[in-house]
Amino acid sequence: KLSIGSWNVYKLGKQSSALSGIATLVKEVDILGIQEAGNYATAINNSLANNFAMYPTSKSEPRKIAILYNKTKLSVLSKGYFNGGYQPEFDLQRQFVWIKFKEKGSGKVFYIINTHFPHASGEEKNGMEYYNNDSNGKAWAAHMKKLVAKVSTLQKEGLPIFITGDINFDYRSGNCTQPYSPCVALAKKLAVKSGWEYTRLKDIGNSAGTASSSRVIDYVFSWQ
Repeated sequence: KLSIGSWNVYKLGKQSSALSGIATLVKEVDILGIQEAGNYATAINNSLANNFAMYPTSKSEPRKIAILYNKTKLSVLSKGYFNGGYQPEFDLQRQFVWIKFKEKGSGKVFYIINTHFPHASGEEKNGMEYYNNDSNGKAWAAHMKKLVAKVSTLQKEGLPIFITGDINFDYRSGNCTQPYSPCVALAKKLAVKSGWEYTRLKDIGNSAGTASSSRVIDYVFSWQ
């Protein structure tokens, strides 16, 4: 069995905390999608034990993402990255990073995609979350559109797909009306579900949010 996690490095605020966080998490997971590694990326890579490897995007600052994986359990068949939504207000070109893995023990092959969605892009109305119609919201929707396109292409291979990331959208209070909300674009159209759906955490309505917020914005999604 494999464990897959997602973690936004930046929220701990300093390199020493990022490194200690990584050291803890890689003991618990076989694959870890990280976001906002930024200037810590090189230090994180250098801190990894011999059994772990790191594959980052080409971008450095300010929203660098990467996939960390246990190379004693997993072989890399192919890998890459591609652009997502662009945020003109912050001059940020968001990216996706992906790897096609083969589990050495079972021989099973699967994909993982990691990303960080545009921020300052949504608002809450009557207890439901929506992405805005401003430049940030449009960047968020464009990012989801790129994810949908990639997943749709990969699904043709019939292999399991996992998506990790900070989606900057509270899926559990998200609406099912906007075409690129996760509820519509992922769950309804692609049958891609989040971990809280599979584990019935959807029955828990008052769990803590992310980064001292009531919003829960970090997820692991999967298909098959």
